[in-house]
Amino acid sequence: RPTLEAAIAADGRLDDIVVGGASGDKALDQAALKILRLAAPFPPLPPSIRADYDVLRFPYEWDFATPGESGR
Repeated sequence: RPTLEAAIAADGRLDDIVVGGASGDKALDQAALKILRLAAPFPPLPPSIRADYDVLRFPYEWDFATPGESGR
């Protein structure tokens, strides 16, 4: 499955995106990147987390399905 890793900076901005795999459909891959970029910026990290981390990384597994299809 295609995966993306989003790096969120302490101030909530999207710091980096790492593509871990492709779906084989360039349009779907670009859509996944666009969705992530459109979701930014994120809320700033709470002070308790900012004290220990400058950036948090979140892996996402993308699974696009057609309407009525479970994808699994």
